[in-house]
Amino acid sequence: MNCIKQRTIRQKLSHIVGLLTITLLMASCGPSKDTSKGSNTADGTMPFSTAAHVSTVIGNNSTAQAITAKIKAKLSLPSDNISTSGTLRMKRGEVIQVSLVDPILGITEVVRIEFTKDKVQIIDRLGRRYLEEPYSKVAFLQKAGISFSTLESLFWNELFQPGKKSINAKDFTLKTEESELLTIGFEDKYLDYSFATERSSGKLRHTSISTTNSTRYRLDFAYDDFKDFNGQPFPHSETLLFTSADGKTLELTLRMSGMKNHSDWTTATKVSSKYQKLDAETILNEFLSF
Repeated sequence: MNCIKQRTIRQKLSHIVGLLTITLLMASCGPSKDTSKGSNTADGTMPFSTAAHVSTVIGNNSTAQAITAKIKAKLSLPSDNISTSGTLRMKRGEVIQVSLVDPILGITEVVRIEFTKDKVQIIDRLGRRYLEEPYSKVAFLQKAGISFSTLESLFWNELFQPGKKSINAKDFTLKTEESELLTIGFEDKYLDYSFATERSSGKLRHTSISTTNSTRYRLDFAYDDFKDFNGQPFPHSETLLFTSADGKTLELTLRMSGMKNHSDWTTATKVSSKYQKLDAETILNEFLSF
């Protein structure tokens, strides 16, 4: 692969890195007020219990303690796109690991993103550089009150409340309904959280996080292709869509196959001493320059 191709691929893959980084930023602000409004009405006649529906949604949470899967990744940019493959590995309460290979050769790992309980590690093997920082030392993540459990909930197709270890169903309200799709959620001073769920099954189909101030940013996490996994329905397709204040979008779709409840793999990745260490602001600035 020549230098120009390497540089182009690295620039495109950096957007995947940045997209996952900004997912952390937007998903981790803790709610600042109680938004509970008690019972709601889903239609003109039948009373609807938001709390009961939240319990139904939670009942779909996977009982698996680990997931490994092959993935097909597609990144759509305003003027271009890139497709590649890789692996997704997750252990509950421990780590989320995304590994992407060279889209041309299809075998060599070029990017690894690893989120653990205490830190984020992003390795750009093409550029021989990396980010490795405790959440507490990354300024914008610390300000957001970063929680690994929030990011974990997004990837595991679950409801969440930033800053809380367990869901308080009374904090959720019914926001909208469209036929079989009920959208529940809550908001705080800075962010609005919405969860589109199926009325009958309680499957979580879409999570949306958007800013409430004049600078409008939005992060959408959509779920599709549900299949039985470890006795529960689990999405085999997850799409992240980031919309900037000026309307530009970045979309990353991960399609999974060969999913297993497998935990016999190494969670900690060591970085070569020859790699250049970067800071989170550099990664974020590259991402926002698309």
